[in-house]
Amino acid sequence: MVTILVAVTILLWASGRLPEYLTALIFFAAAMMFSVAPASVIFSGFVSAAFWLVLSGYVIGLALATALGTFQLSASVLPANVPNLVMLGAVETSYGLHLSYFPYLLANLPVLGLLKGPCSGCVFFLCSVTG
Repeated sequence: MVTILVAVTILLWASGRLPEYLTALIFFAAAMMFSVAPASVIFSGFVSAAFWLVLSGYVIGLALATALGTFQLSASVLPANVPNLVMLGAVETSYGLHLSYFPYLLANLPVLGLLKGPCSGCVFFLCSVTG
């Protein structure tokens, strides 16, 4: 049953027949209805600190995009941090050490977000002028 549920979920995601959020909700509902695992196992991914850091990063990015009218800041900081957040979760689980995302964001936002936009703009401008 688990194999069929996972295969149908992957097929729905790959084909795009249903919106991604609806496919995920159907997966969780079916997993609970068919009792493929205990609820603590099915929803264990939502307990991870890395999940909540990624979610809060998207919320902060949306707030910045709304306030500043651009997705540049969130688009430059978040994708670069997903591997870091995976390692953060491993450190928390293995060593019980709790790390915070905000100091890292403050340290890297000037380089990843604020300088990346103008530098990219200069490169595009120079390429359009010379080519």
